[in-house]
Amino acid sequence: TRVASKNVYGIGENEQKTYRHQFEKFIKYALWARDNSPDGTTNIYGVQPIYTVLEDDGRAHTVLIVNSNAQEFEMTPAPGIVYRTIGGILDIYLFMGPTPENTVQQLTQAIGRQQIPPYWGLGFQLSRWGYDNLENMNAAINRTRVANIPQ
Repeated sequence: TRVASKNVYGIGENEQKTYRHQFEKFIKYALWARDNSPDGTTNIYGVQPIYTVLEDDGRAHTVLIVNSNAQEFEMTPAPGIVYRTIGGILDIYLFMGPTPENTVQQLTQAIGRQQIPPYWGLGFQLSRWGYDNLENMNAAINRTRVANIPQ
């Protein structure tokens, strides 16, 4: 699809150098939840095939594609976006704004609003990354215990 401006944001979870997508080269963003640690432009934890275009006249629209198969977006110099998938059922939602705030309101009305997390869930968190042996894991547990952080 050809987009109305080069002000395109979204398409996660891939690491990107800027929030605004670049259209000077053909850049591909593969979407396949690999649960990789952040490392360059690799797929990381999840798949969010959604993007917002801020048009030159101030209007905005958001596109959400619901598909459980492997997929990719490619930015082209047109400016345009090529969407590819290996299959599956496609549900495509267009949220026409006219403002970015309106597109978010329309999106959350369609898919539901984020629940407020429980108070206890807002505290200290440990990731599964970085524990390459039992000694490192025990050290993290002991540091947490010494700091009186509930486990």
